[in-house]
Amino acid sequence: MRKEVIAETRIAAEPAVVWERLLDFSAYAEWNPFIAPAELDAEARTGQRLALQYRPPGLQPRSAHVELLRVLPAEELSWLQRWLPMAGLLDMEHRFILETEDDAETRLLQRLRLSGVLVPFLWWKLRTPLQQGLVESNRALARLAVSGSPG
Repeated sequence: MRKEVIAETRIAAEPAVVWERLLDFSAYAEWNPFIAPAELDAEARTGQRLALQYRPPGLQPRSAHVELLRVLPAEELSWLQRWLPMAGLLDMEHRFILETEDDAETRLLQRLRLSGVLVPFLWWKLRTPLQQGLVESNRALARLAVSGSPG
């Protein structure tokens, strides 16, 4: 079974600026209320592993090691997380999609796609906190991209 949570916002900054902020994993603690500091040793590239922590509002933080699936500059960043050690129980694909709206505006779409046999049993508990986390993250990234500071 699959379920999706989606949040969208428009940012008054070019996709390249949003992309630069999005790829600065070490700064996530300063601006991202949903995803805690990430550790990445080198430039982001497909297949690389990343350590992070999800902090959905109202739920316990959850540490994760994710695999980068797509790193398309100023277009898409996505990764796969397995919430449990065995594939197919509860997996989540997290996508950040950037689209040019006008000359200096970006449409940011964040999409979480949950799949696995446990989704029907956990969806009721995860849906709202994940949705809220995406919305808060989008707002924070928009502030950062426009002003250059997290506050």
